[in-house]
Amino acid sequence: MDRWLGRRGASSELREQAVLVLSELVTNAVTHTDSAWIVCATSFSPHDGVRVEVHDDDTTSRSPERRAPTAERECGRGLFIVETLAECWGVAVSPVTRGSAVWAHLREY
Repeated sequence: MDRWLGRRGASSELREQAVLVLSELVTNAVTHTDSAWIVCATSFSPHDGVRVEVHDDDTTSRSPERRAPTAERECGRGLFIVETLAECWGVAVSPVTRGSAVWAHLREY
């Protein structure tokens, strides 16, 4: 994704943030769903920024929950990182799979 965004003119800072956000969303999908497969999607526009999506096929309808990070716990920081870096993020019913699509929108300022 880094090279793909670079070829489209995204700054190195935006590329790094988008890669980290995508990594966190994929990690959440792998760790917290019963998905047999996931689908990732990215779009970029110089005017609108980057949108990353992770679609899972988890049929339990569980929504991701942001936990308050603590020094004692090694996990639980993923959505806090996403929320910090993204302009906005959310969850929708996936039009691609049977589960959810967790998305985040990042923009340069």
